[in-house]
Amino acid sequence: MAISFSISDTSNAGISSDYCSPFMNPVLRFSVSGASAITNPTAEIEFAGTTETITIEACFEKTVSLVHYFFVDLSEIMPHILRRFDGIEQLDDLEFINGNLLQKFDEYVREVDIDVYFERGTANEQTNTETNYWGYLSDKYPYTRGFNLYNLLYNETPIYLKWGKDTYNSVFFIEVGGRAYTIKLNGTTLYTGTGSNGYYQLKFSKDTVLLQQGLNTLTIDYGSPVILYTKTFIIDYDPTCTAKHNLCWQHPQLGYVSYPFEGAMVTETSVSKGIEVEKVFTSMVNVSQLNEQLGYKKSKTITLRAKVEKKYWPLFEDLYNSRHVYLFTGTSGENDTLASWMECRVTGGYSDNDTRNAKIFTVELQAAAQFPISF
Repeated sequence: MAISFSISDTSNAGISSDYCSPFMNPVLRFSVSGASAITNPTAEIEFAGTTETITIEACFEKTVSLVHYFFVDLSEIMPHILRRFDGIEQLDDLEFINGNLLQKFDEYVREVDIDVYFERGTANEQTNTETNYWGYLSDKYPYTRGFNLYNLLYNETPIYLKWGKDTYNSVFFIEVGGRAYTIKLNGTTLYTGTGSNGYYQLKFSKDTVLLQQGLNTLTIDYGSPVILYTKTFIIDYDPTCTAKHNLCWQHPQLGYVSYPFEGAMVTETSVSKGIEVEKVFTSMVNVSQLNEQLGYKKSKTITLRAKVEKKYWPLFEDLYNSRHVYLFTGTSGENDTLASWMECRVTGGYSDNDTRNAKIFTVELQAAAQFPISF
């Protein structure tokens, strides 16, 4: 008697303990063997949290040679579970850090146990648990392995990054399965260790001497002593960059990316009427009422432009629908904190004026609203 798991994808490969996306129509499939011939077998899955339990009935598919097959569509429930499973928000905002640091962020990836029950409460009852690692900050593109982010985990294609003095100079990568890793910069080993499942941020300080001006090669080797595979980043670093407008945004494959916008910036300010109340005059001269304006809602639209080489185009693919976009508002060289980066909302698209090797990207940002009160 056994419950076996499989995945709904083109390869039907199992994904036990792998990293999964809740946005790519995840479907959990499982089969039950060793049970008696049951006309209408039943099964359900359960997510047991600390303050709530969610139970979903599984859909019976077929019975072949006394093996019962079920499936459960997880596309609606998984985003809810990752965002608010036990009453606590699972945040995916950028946590700003400083210094040459390697730090794990547990909030970006969550371990989820799915308990499966077959014919619960009967003599044929069977149970099993499927454990996966799910990330709200994850890719939304189709893969050959379904919602198992195989391409993200084993991407061997070099990723090009462009950093300046005031960009948020950090590389994000995923660690799965407790593998040994070695991080090298220009051939020199920076970190070695064995990581647990989750997102990691490798941050460089604003005054770092680890990065050289020009092209830097950052590699992450997985496996020791035999290297299983390598991720490579090519970083074009200019510590004297004079770009005054630097963005950092959430990227589905790279965690967060940052880029210097060297073009012009246009800022537009608009106001709209805020709260209005009735003011009562009770003097003998004028006993009447007057509507008084308590303040105005001010909003700013910031437009940035940058001429971007072709190798950096993949960084911009998700800027216009990113969940989190930050604009550097601090003093040049200032440490990266919540005070020096202002979160904005993207309100416009981009102009696709390009040659064979470059595009002019234009992005409109809606700055945080301010509500001044005046009496």
